Amino acid sequence: MRKYQGASPIPDRAFWKSVRDVRRNLLDAAGCAYHIGFGEHPFLTLATFSIWQDLPSMQQFAYRHTAHHRTSEAARSEAWLSESLFVRFAIKRIEGDLAPHPGLQKLAKAGLIQTGSPGT
Repeated sequence: MRKYQGASPIPDRAFWKSVRDVRRNLLDAAGCAYHIGFGEHPFLTLATFSIWQDLPSMQQFAYRHTAHHRTSEAARSEAWLSESLFVRFAIKRIEGDLAPHPGLQKLAKAGLIQTGSPGT
């Protein structure tokens, strides 16, 4: 890990390579309905928000010999990041146009997520 002008740690090349591998793996991950990477700076993906069709699919991606699992292990053992957070949320409702997001449409049609405005 490198330091940037005495500020927070900046992960090294191994971290950024692993981010690319996780992204590729997410594209083909069974059960992933939606995902987006985000971070502190433009063009840096330090975290991923994802929506899964079920818990077993998410667990398969996160914990079972995948790029994400290897990256999580390396991040801890090599101190790539100063903080780490894994959180699970229950989605109450999704509002807006789901047409650009077929994975979310599939979950809505299956009744796994509610869509529309409050009270509809």
